[in-house]
Order: sequence, then C-alpha cells, then structure tokens
Amino acid sequence: MAILSEKEALSRLDLLATASRILDAAFDDYDEAMSSVAEACVVDFADLCAIEVLKPDGSVRTVAYRRVKGHGLLV
Repeated sequence: MAILSEKEALSRLDLLATASRILDAAFDDYDEAMSSVAEACVVDFADLCAIEVLKPDGSVRTVAYRRVKGHGLLV
C-alpha cells in the first residue's frame, strides 16, 4: 500500500470538500449536481470521471461523464 504525500492527501481532501459543497448547493437538481462533481474531478484530479447510478429495475444509468482531452473538457 502506497503512502500518500501530504500534497496528494490535501488534494484529495480538497476534492471531497468541493464535491460536498456542490452536492449541498444543488441538492434539488441531482443530474446537474453529478455533472458538476464529475467536472470538478477532471479539473484537478483525474483524466476521466463517469458517474453511474443503479436504477430500481436493476439497469444502470450514466448521469455524468467528463474527460480531459488536451487543454479542454469534453462532455
């Protein structure tokens, strides 16, 4: 198991704080909140973020998908 540097740990905590603020502010618009969380992930943390939810019938629905290509975000 790798040990995170202090900078990496702080970066992850910052992402969690950002996601929490987004979810709190946009609680009434689930899809928009998930889209904003995905975008926050690819801005500083990952090259791609997909958020999927399991529907009551057992199927999966993609609610947000963001990826980085070059210097911009692609939806």
